[in-house]
Amino acid sequence: LLGEIKALIYNEFSECNISHVSRSCNVVADILAAMGLNCINGPLLLHDCLPDSVALLVAGDLPGPHD
Repeated sequence: LLGEIKALIYNEFSECNISHVSRSCNVVADILAAMGLNCINGPLLLHDCLPDSVALLVAGDLPGPHD
C-alpha cells in the first residue's frame, strides 16, 4: 500500500509534503474518520452542511482566543 501511495505521489504531484500529526492535535479529522468507519449502511454523504457536532469541533479548532 505504501509503495502505491509513493508511486501516486511521485507521478501525480509536482510537490508533496507529508507530516505526522497526532490525533490529539487534529481532533476534527479523527472524529470524521471515526464517523466514516462507523457507516454500516454505506457512505455518509454530506451536501452543503455539517453535522452540528462536527461544526462545533471545527469552531473550537480555529486559531485565536476562545471564549
